[in-house]
Amino acid sequence: QLQTKINNLSLLQQKYALLQGDLSVIYAAIPKTPEAPTTIAQIQSLVVENNLKIISFQTFQAEIEKTPTNPKQYSNFLFDLSAEGTYSDINKFITDLNSSQRIINLDTLSISKKNPDNPLLVLTLKGMAFFKK
Repeated sequence: QLQTKINNLSLLQQKYALLQGDLSVIYAAIPKTPEAPTTIAQIQSLVVENNLKIISFQTFQAEIEKTPTNPKQYSNFLFDLSAEGTYSDINKFITDLNSSQRIINLDTLSISKKNPDNPLLVLTLKGMAFFKK
């Protein structure tokens, strides 16, 4: 039995060593803390890179501690973004946002015309970024 345990531990150590390189990618996707300022800065960078102009950007408080009513191992923080730009720039921004390392869920997304004489569109989205508690 002891030899079996030693073999199992050795095998587990080998498999963990194989995963070691992937851990940074996993922690970037779902960090251990909210890292809201970093995530918001990354979203703002994507806005600038895609030639959009921010109209408003708001984040909301995250529930960090586990409670009896929320025993989940993960949580999220919410954000609202409104920006204006061309359809192709908005489309590229959404594609880039969905391709980012951080797992972000877009709850609502709408694109509307600001006024008939202006070719720019207004993007409004509500999203959430997850983190491990």
